[in-house]
Amino acid sequence: MNKIVLDKEEVIVVDGDLDFVVLPHEIKEVYLCSQNKNASVRYQVEEGGQLIIHHYSINSSFSVSIHLSGENASVRYFFSTINEEDHDFSLSIFHNASRTKSEVICHGVNVKDRSLLFSIHPHVSKDMELCICNQENSIMNLEDGLSIIRPNLLIDCYNVCSSHSAYIGSFRKDSLFYLMSRGLSLEASYEILMKSFLVEDVEKLEKVFYAFLEKIKDL
Repeated sequence: MNKIVLDKEEVIVVDGDLDFVVLPHEIKEVYLCSQNKNASVRYQVEEGGQLIIHHYSINSSFSVSIHLSGENASVRYFFSTINEEDHDFSLSIFHNASRTKSEVICHGVNVKDRSLLFSIHPHVSKDMELCICNQENSIMNLEDGLSIIRPNLLIDCYNVCSSHSAYIGSFRKDSLFYLMSRGLSLEASYEILMKSFLVEDVEKLEKVFYAFLEKIKDL
C-alpha cells in the first residue's frame, strides 16, 4: 500500500486497502465511509500530530492499525456500524512513544441473527510512560444475534492511564416508553434512539454518507 498524506479534512469512500500518514504537529479529521466492503486500513501519526476519525460502516469488515509514532501524537476513533451479516472490526493501536493518547468509541447495531465482533487492542510498550488509552464499546441487538466485544488492554508500563468498557444488550424500554409517551410511534422512537447511538453529527453525515441515515430509517 502506498502512503497517503492526509489533507486537513478528508471524506474517503473505502474501496480497498488504505495507508495514511499524519505529519508532525498536524491536525487531521477524516470521514471514512464504507458499504459492503472488506478492507485493511493503516494510519501513522507522527510527533505532535492529531488524528480524528469518524468511521461509518454498513455490512463491512475492517482491520485497522494505528501507529502513534512520536511524543504527543493522538487519535480519536469513532466507529459506527450497521450489521446484517457476519462481520468483524479489529483495531490495534500502537503507542510507540511516550505521552501519546488514544480514545476509541465503537458503536454497532446488530440487526438480524448474525454475528458482529469488535476486537480492540491498544498496545503500550515498556518505558512508554504517560500514555493515555481509553475505549468504550457498545453493541445493540435488535434480534438474537451473536455479538462479541473483546476490549483488550495490552500494557507493559506502569505509568499509564487507561480504561475500557463493553456493553451488549438492547435499547432501554424506559427510553422507548418516554419517547412514545410524547406521541411518537414505536418506529420513530427506535429511529431517534439509533441516530443518537450511531451518529455523532447528523448534519455532517447527511453530506458525506446519506446512505447510512437512510439505512437507519429502514431498520
